[in-house]
Amino acid sequence: MAHQLADETLAEILADSLAVDDADFAVTDAKVSPFATVRESSSSVLAVCKRWARVGTPLL
Repeated sequence: MAHQLADETLAEILADSLAVDDADFAVTDAKVSPFATVRESSSSVLAVCKRWARVGTPLL
């Protein structure tokens, strides 16, 4: 069923899991990066299949 989704719809779904909060991205004064505490990369969802990688990579 997922193969029936339009690329635009899939991109909207992936955008939620790939989004990085602007405040976290802009942190420069923290002793530990906010990304250091993340156990799994949000971009790991792009490894599901080639289509997800193609659609989701521009969202990084």
